[in-house]
Amino acid sequence: MQTKKENDDFFQQNSVGFGFGHTPDNIVITATGNIKEEETLKLIDKYFNFSSDKKQTCFAEKFSWKNFNENAGNNKRVFIRNKKTEQAQIVIGYPSFDRADERNTATRLLSIILGGNMSSRMFSSVREEKGLCYSIGSSVDSYTDCSLFSTRAGITIERIKEAIDAIKSEYLSIASDVGKVTEKELQRAKNYLKGSLALSMEDSASVANFLGTQFVLKDDIKTIDEFFKKVDNITVEDISAVAKELFVKEKIAMALIGPFEGQEKELEEVLLA
Repeated sequence: MQTKKENDDFFQQNSVGFGFGHTPDNIVITATGNIKEEETLKLIDKYFNFSSDKKQTCFAEKFSWKNFNENAGNNKRVFIRNKKTEQAQIVIGYPSFDRADERNTATRLLSIILGGNMSSRMFSSVREEKGLCYSIGSSVDSYTDCSLFSTRAGITIERIKEAIDAIKSEYLSIASDVGKVTEKELQRAKNYLKGSLALSMEDSASVANFLGTQFVLKDDIKTIDEFFKKVDNITVEDISAVAKELFVKEKIAMALIGPFEGQEKELEEVLLA
């Protein structure tokens, strides 16, 4: 339980931080829909004080990005939270490319092929063939200086070792020449990605968010059609190159929740075998 003073200090610190970053020179406004550009610009000028002298000039002095370094710190690859649960919750993954990297489109397609839907390899192998879980999926979480390519699943506790090995095997297989992605898999993933994005862009707010996010984080804007063209240009060789670069044995890591007290070393051996 916090004291009143601790609460007051917390809110004061956060309010100062909010005002520190949220100044007129940091605002990006995106407008889409049935609008007239000249009228919209007048309204923005009226309601947003961009002519204010309040500049965020001290931002660089007080704050600097601490870039992700996968070689920094310890080499621990397995993180277990011991908890009495009916099934184990597991995430196995690898560091990926930063948000602005040109290989991200291929990486997104790779995540769909590997575990993005019910036609994916993880779903077919780990769930359907081996019956190790009910739900399983792969995804990419993108950040400014790095990303995470991961596969998450709910696993029967008694079969956790088998599941770790099965998920790891799918990663290694898709990065090998033997398990290389096929043209059919790639085309299916392209259709899925483009279809999902098209459905999500049915309202003006979503389009504004799509364009504004690109400008804020990458200072580069691609329309939906331009993005679709980029997706269509991805080849099987592009997917294979990304898989080989990402899925390196020495970079794999795992987080696990379940009743596994004292088993960290044992489970790590399965992961790194």
